Amino acid sequence: MANLIGGSLGRKIILLLLLIIIIGGVFWWWSRPELVIKRAINNLQSAEAQQFNAVITLTDAPATSQLLGEPTQLQFQADGIYDKSAAPASISADITITAQAESLTLLITGQVKLIGDKAFLLVTKAPAAFPILAATKGQWIELPRGRKISRNNLTADENLFTGVSRSERIKINDQKFRSYAARVAPPAVLTFIDGLTSDLGLDNAQLNTYRAIISDLEYLPVTLAITPWSNKVRYINTTLDLPDNNLLELTINFNDQNKLVNIDPPSDALTPGSLPERQLSPARENSPIPSPPL
Repeated sequence: MANLIGGSLGRKIILLLLLIIIIGGVFWWWSRPELVIKRAINNLQSAEAQQFNAVITLTDAPATSQLLGEPTQLQFQADGIYDKSAAPASISADITITAQAESLTLLITGQVKLIGDKAFLLVTKAPAAFPILAATKGQWIELPRGRKISRNNLTADENLFTGVSRSERIKINDQKFRSYAARVAPPAVLTFIDGLTSDLGLDNAQLNTYRAIISDLEYLPVTLAITPWSNKVRYINTTLDLPDNNLLELTINFNDQNKLVNIDPPSDALTPGSLPERQLSPARENSPIPSPPL
């Protein structure tokens, strides 16, 4: 009898150990860094709506430095939401552009909406250095959105992420998330740029310089913060070395995935041609450049 009980207990212990090993193996497989990043990127791409805060910093913007006559850091910040439930995607964002030089700081604030084949721009604050923007302050302006571009296709066997590893935890809005470091192959970066500009209906002609630089890279270093289990991207950061010892840094924070909101066009928007001539004539005469330096 004792042998029978002992044998039954032994089998249960063995089965329990096998179960623990299987669960541990599944957990190890599920939590591999390369798979976590792949699932997170797929979730981000498939989301119909996404709130975001994006900050692009350029250590020495050539056009702005030339305008101000001294080295100038340019920072572009967008805080908004995009909706991909219809094509092209709609987007609404509050925009802040800051030009920081040693002797002065220039600040431009406003709002941008991209809806259908139209873009809407509202300037809420602009310095005298940009008289055309200052002259249209407080008035929604309707512009053509741009053209859709063809995507840069990838082959299925391309290794897009290499050198993937777990990194330290990152604190975002009082919550800590595991971060992952990775090297991204240039085709993946170009596909992301093409996909973003195509989904949003933007014209990426001004990105051609950056596309050429990225194409020549061996890889682009990226850090991502990802939620456990649900595997949603909460944070992306990367830097890009540019000519003349310049540096571009991009940081994006994501939240409230698939929380749909209505993005409606402003009812009082005017096209540039319908603006009162008296509003633009003095601005044209005093404007050193046609638009903000980006």
